[in-house]
Formats: sequence, C-alpha cells, structure tokens
Amino acid sequence: MAYESTGVAVWTSQGEIMKLVMAHGGTAVGFDAEGLVEGFHAKIKIGGVDYVIHITAHCQPAPMKRKDGRSSYLSPTTEDWRAKFAEQERRRVWRVLFYYLKNAFECAAAGVVELREILLPHIVMGDGLTIGQHILPRLEQAVQDNPARLLGA
Repeated sequence: MAYESTGVAVWTSQGEIMKLVMAHGGTAVGFDAEGLVEGFHAKIKIGGVDYVIHITAHCQPAPMKRKDGRSSYLSPTTEDWRAKFAEQERRRVWRVLFYYLKNAFECAAAGVVELREILLPHIVMGDGLTIGQHILPRLEQAVQDNPARLLGA
C-alpha cells in the first residue's frame, strides 16, 4: 500500500488539502470521520458555478495477525497495538487523499483533463448523494445493457 509508513500527521494532510482547495476556487472545506471512513466536503467554484464535492476513503481495520506473525488477539498490548495501527492507517489515508486531490488539480491546470471530469464522481447532487453513489450501483449492468440508462429519463 502507498504511504503505509508516513509520519505526516492527519491534521497536516488535512491542512494541505484545505490550502489546495482554497487555492483552486474553494470557498469552504469540512472534514469528517465515522468509524473506518474518513473524508471531506469542499465547495469549489469551477467555471463560475459552485460545486460541492465529497470525497471519502476507507481505512483498513487492524488485522488479527501483526506483520511479525504474532497474534494481536488477547495479548496485553493488543489495544495499544490496534490504536497505533488505526492512527497509522488514518495518516496513510489522509496522505493518499492529499495527493489524489493535488494530482487532480495539477492535471486540470496542465490542461490534460477538465477539473469537472476528474471530480465528477465526487460532485454532490441535490439529494445529498454524489454522482458516483448514484451511478456505481447500476454501472456494470448499464454498460452491458444500455449506457443511456445511467443518466435516467
């Protein structure tokens, strides 16, 4: 996995994400976490239109076996080890999110891909769900069957 040994604190990556968003037309950024899911919302003006994006990432749960092969189940240091693993996983996820967003903005600035195309799956619709959340459950069937069905009526 990428960045699995990063020492960059979660708040540092979040701060860098906020700077990136604000430097590229952003007007608001919020961070959220629930269980193993970390993410952020941002309001970004693209081509004179305000878009809200929501990007989430899933942290891996602590495995039952440590890399050294010892069981982490019911040992005296289990909770300490699991807490350290969870914090390192959060660091990794936020570093990946930072570079994902940085690369999206760099691709758009270079004229390689239009920013809305890159962020399309993350754009929040009027019902609070992202375009990706609407399309992904039907994607495989729609591509095999009739791609026009992805867009609805």
